[in-house]
Amino acid sequence: MNLLVTIPDRTRVQMPCIPFEGEALFFTAMKLSLPVRLMLLVLGFATVAPLRADYLANTDLKEGMSAWHGDGESVYLKPDGTEGTEDDTGAVLVFKLRLSPDQPRYIYQEIKTRENPATLHFKVDFLASADFQPSKSESDYTPELLGPPGSGGGSFEWADYGIVEADFWIKAGPSSYRSSYAYDYFMTANAIKGKWVTVDRTFQGVEKIDDRTVYFCAPPGVGTLYLKNPSVTP
Repeated sequence: MNLLVTIPDRTRVQMPCIPFEGEALFFTAMKLSLPVRLMLLVLGFATVAPLRADYLANTDLKEGMSAWHGDGESVYLKPDGTEGTEDDTGAVLVFKLRLSPDQPRYIYQEIKTRENPATLHFKVDFLASADFQPSKSESDYTPELLGPPGSGGGSFEWADYGIVEADFWIKAGPSSYRSSYAYDYFMTANAIKGKWVTVDRTFQGVEKIDDRTVYFCAPPGVGTLYLKNPSVTP
């Protein structure tokens, strides 16, 4: 595609239209007059993308587990909290995390936050099965994260790997450009068997980091956690 530019002396020049990415604008011909170069630079900055509505992809699972990684799978869940099929009345697609007796389970997705949002808003609904029971053995958790401040629904910062004594938690990071091992943890310990619970947290003062990973985690134990409607927004 060509870009038609009119410079002040009304001369028209056709130039290839080059996508603008990053902080540098490249010109195919360095012999362009200064007014043309300035005009192309302004046009390039005008194409900077706005903040995304949701950084996560395929949150409705219509593309299977595409874009998602980890231990989860997609299943249809009926209104009574039991698994079913697409043909069951009221059944919806959800993520399923089957707990393991001695290790956490999680699903995760890598996201791009190059627009430098000032905040990150995390939200997801989760439901615990009737037989859901987190491990009661302290040895199954990171010692420093036994009964942490965030277990009541708050948040805290910890290393990239930690097993938290909580019914469910969200982990996102890195949280600082100074360290790729620091992560923010957003937590809840209020699972209600057979009922949907919403986790809704906003993190202020987000540092400028281009690439992050968001984890939705289940503790060691038995039973199942179901997740739906995950979102990460500015």
